[in-house]
Amino acid sequence: MKTAYNDIPNDGLVFMFQANRNFSTDEAEIINQDIQQFSEVWLSHTKAVKNYAQIYFNRVIVFFVDDAFNAVGGCSKDSLHQFIKSLGEKYNINFFDRMQFLYWNADNQLCDFNFNEAEQLIQNEVLTADTLIVNHQVDTKAIFENNVKIPLKLSYFSKFLMSYHN
Repeated sequence: MKTAYNDIPNDGLVFMFQANRNFSTDEAEIINQDIQQFSEVWLSHTKAVKNYAQIYFNRVIVFFVDDAFNAVGGCSKDSLHQFIKSLGEKYNINFFDRMQFLYWNADNQLCDFNFNEAEQLIQNEVLTADTLIVNHQVDTKAIFENNVKIPLKLSYFSKFLMSYHN
């Protein structure tokens, strides 16, 4: 059951799906309609999942869930993943590449990099300690609100910073 963002508690669960590319304007509109339709009918053990869904950064689909209203079980998580997979197939988008990360460059444009490129980008100072990245460790609404964008130095990639900037 789709609900308003403000009706999701701060400890509500977050499910983030990052696309391997930006959505076109038309795609974003249609994908938003698709996620709203799914949001209306999403079930857990035949009961409605109270959720809010939105596209962020023109590239990340986020579902916020009031798990206290109706606990999200394995089957409902599977149906969400199947829905996102079907979106990917429909629009030729990969939402499951866990090696890809997003950051804002010096011109405040959203860019991406592959995990295997991180060391080189840090060494070349394309990525610095203060470069903002999308935090994939978000698991609640409160953390999303306060920490979806974090400096590289507060992320997993800080270990690479230590290697090049001691």
